[in-house]
This record gives sequence, structure tokens and C-alpha cells, in this order.
Amino acid sequence: MKNAMKAIFGLALLCTHMTTALLVADDTITCDHQTNHTTNNYFGVAQLRLPFVVADDFAVAFLGEVGPKSWRVNGTAGAIYDCHQIKFGAEYLAQKFNYNFLTGRVEKWVNQYAVGGRYQYMFNCGWINSLYFDASSAYAGNHSFSPLDCVTTLTTTTVDRRLAGSRYFDAEVGIQVAPWSCGLFSVGVGYNNLRYDKELECGDRSFKGISGSAAFNQRLTENLGLNIDAQFRRAYNYAEAMIDWQCETGCGMLSLGLFGGYVWGKTDLPSSTTFGVEIGFVFGPDSNNCYPADFCCSTPCSNPCQDLIAWVSTPGVYIPTVLVTAEELVTTVSNCTPVSIVSTIPNQPSSSSTTQTLPVSNFFSSSSPITYSVTSVQLNPVTPAPWTVSVNQAGVITASVPNNFLAQTTVQITVTASNGCNSQSQTFTMSFGSF
Repeated sequence: MKNAMKAIFGLALLCTHMTTALLVADDTITCDHQTNHTTNNYFGVAQLRLPFVVADDFAVAFLGEVGPKSWRVNGTAGAIYDCHQIKFGAEYLAQKFNYNFLTGRVEKWVNQYAVGGRYQYMFNCGWINSLYFDASSAYAGNHSFSPLDCVTTLTTTTVDRRLAGSRYFDAEVGIQVAPWSCGLFSVGVGYNNLRYDKELECGDRSFKGISGSAAFNQRLTENLGLNIDAQFRRAYNYAEAMIDWQCETGCGMLSLGLFGGYVWGKTDLPSSTTFGVEIGFVFGPDSNNCYPADFCCSTPCSNPCQDLIAWVSTPGVYIPTVLVTAEELVTTVSNCTPVSIVSTIPNQPSSSSTTQTLPVSNFFSSSSPITYSVTSVQLNPVTPAPWTVSVNQAGVITASVPNNFLAQTTVQITVTASNGCNSQSQTFTMSFGSF
């Protein structure tokens, strides 16, 4: 029993050492990983949308979004006067992204603050529903990591890693048209400017130019609706679709929806896929009267309360992704000392032996490991002899000739010492027999 316990203890100890060795091996840092941008999935996201009617011409809305790797807090305040509509919004967005560096992938929470607003003029019962102008601005902070070293026999590569935040501005003008009952098309064109706060890389920092957007909203039935939105920006493209169901209650309007979106990251910005559910509820003074039975097919400007809820339910600012990108600075230095010649290898005197050895390691010097190689040529006699010359990794040369050529053979040997940094060669002779 005692011996069995010792055996079990010894086996457990061996397994512990093997596990430790494997963990150390797994922690070895190598500089051979891909550095392209990543694609991230945000599934199981839940949204809560709560418009609140404050007065006949003023309302606010709250949008909360939470998931395993993302969360958002968004607020909007809007007002309607006649057919003039205006709203302002602010939001905070945090996402957990994967970023690729030369040393491997890093998962990091990044965050962003944004503000924005929109002004919209509603036309009085025409095919052209409205004209709008909106603008938004965002700021995302920087994040730094400790440098990592990739060490080989010949070099040490230091990788400085950083996440570059950004400052973002976007402005757009657009038009909304209602070509048929319960349908609304929107299209806009604008300008946006994204500037990354880069410190390590010398590449492009600013991305600016023309942008655009398009949207389609359709009430399929009195309770069921479809919304599609697309954005084309210098830093990313974005597409989202949502289907929602609405139902009147005794206290207000309840809505349930399914949505999905995809961000195509540009300029090394991560891409992401989002899928989730939304719950919405309208409450406040007289909120139940804001949705008549035929509201989806009502004439624009005919129901200010209905327009007010729809107006603030769409956020004053909504940026689908945190605008943070990865950057790195790679520095490589040599770990090896060049091979140098300490002294000249002398020609070896004639020997009556058929085999001669000569250590040559003392004739070369380097703090890095040296690899030796040899070449040889017979100088005499004229008839070639089947000689052999070799060198081992300790730098010992071995040369030999057969007995019948012993009396008249001279071999010229060139030995080369190299260590990956450089190489040095020396030439000398070995003679066999007497001349």
C-alpha cells in the first residue's frame, strides 16, 4: 500500500511537471501572427426603447442596449412645432473587440462618446415627405499595452502595441419620400471626417470624404413593420434590418422586434455582426391616444402626437461601432556577434599517418554559436586520390587518404565558420607521406 501511494504521488508529480512545461511552451511569444482586421460577433443583444411624451410638442426617449460583449446607453430629446421637427441625442457605447498584432490576438473593451442632432421639415401632405439635415460627433479614447519581445538565437524583435482612438465628425442632408401608403424612403449624402490618434505608425491617420445613407420603412400590416437602414462611411459600411410588432395596451403602445446588423470595417477597423431582440413601450400623458388605429396610413402632419413619438424613437445620434484601430511598432536588433579570425591556420606538416585531425575552433571567435563547414581540393599527385575531409560542430577537421596514396598526397582545405550574422574562411594544406 505504501509503495502504491508513492507510485501515485510520483505520477502526479510527473504530470504536474509536464503540465507546467506545456504551459511555458504555450506562453512562448512568436512574431508570426496575422495582423489583418478581425470580425466580431455580438449575439444575444437586447434593446430597450422607451419614448416618453412630456408635452403635446415635446418628448424624450431612452435606448438601452446590452449583450455579452457590448452595451449602449442612448438618450434623445425632440420637439415638433407645426411641421418643423428637431432633436438632439447623446450616447455612450462600449464593445469588446478582438485586435490582431504581430505577437497574437488581444481582446479588449473599448468605449466611445457621441453627440448629434437632426432638423427635419415636414411638407404638408405631399409626395415628398420631408427634407432633413443632421450632424454628429464622436470621441474614442486610446489604450496602450506593454511591449512584447520575440527572442530567437539571432535576433530580438520588440513589438510596441497600442489601440488608437479617434475623433469623428459627420454631417448629412437628405430627403424622405412617401411613394405609397405606409411606405417611406430616405436617402442622404454628406461628408465625414475620421482622424485616428496614432503614435506608433506613420501611415494614414485621417480618412475623410463623401458619405451617404439610405433607409426604407414599411408598415406591412397595422401591427407589423419592416425597417432597413444602410450607411456608407469612410471608416465603415453598415447595414441593419429590423421587423417589429406593435400592440396597443391600456397604458400605451408595446412593441417587440428582432434586428440584425453588420459593420464592414475599413482602415483596419474591426468588423462586427449583431443580432438581438428589442422591447419598446410608449408612456406618458395621453400616450395611448398617440396611435390611432389607422396611424400608419395617416397623412403626414395630420397627427402631431404620432409624429412626435416616431421622431424621438429614432435616436438623435447612433454610431454602430467604436472607432478604435490597432497599431504597432516593430523593432528588430541582432543578438549575435560577427565571427572574427583570431589567428591564421598554418599549413600542417607531412604525416606518415593516413588520417589527420586538427581543431580549428581556436582560430575563430564569436559569442554566438558557430557552425563549421569545409571544402577541399587535391594539389598533388596529378592522379586524384580518394581522400575525405570532414568537420564536426566542435570545429575538429578530419582528413584521410588510402594507403596507396600515402607517400605523395597534399590536400588544400578551406574551412568556413558562420553564425548567421556573417562568415569567415581560412585555407591551409595537409600533407600525407614524405615528399
